Amino acid sequence: MALGVDTVFARAAISLKDSGYSIKLTCAIPCRNQTAKWFNKKHIDEYNYILSRADNIVLVSDCEYNSTVMQKRNEWMVDYSDVMIAVWDGSKGGTGNCVRYVKSKNKPIIEIRPFMFN
Repeated sequence: MALGVDTVFARAAISLKDSGYSIKLTCAIPCRNQTAKWFNKKHIDEYNYILSRADNIVLVSDCEYNSTVMQKRNEWMVDYSDVMIAVWDGSKGGTGNCVRYVKSKNKPIIEIRPFMFN
């Protein structure tokens, strides 16, 4: 689970659950110390709240944070999903890598392009 869009979608799933919808929230955690370098207590509290409401928590890599764990998490999410939703501005990086991986697996993908403000 990452900050940003992951948190927004997790909150939406929790809200739907609270409204009576039959929806499950699975949180894919890239490594055991994901929040170790986070300095914003609000982000850490939000992360812990979401985990407390999750139906399933999957630890993708049982290692310390390193440069590969987020991509491993992305691959796990793709491998265990039927369709992906990517909120992506077209830039290189984590989400771009994930989109390319989805396409290499020939899985359906819904791309949402956020507006960029200058």
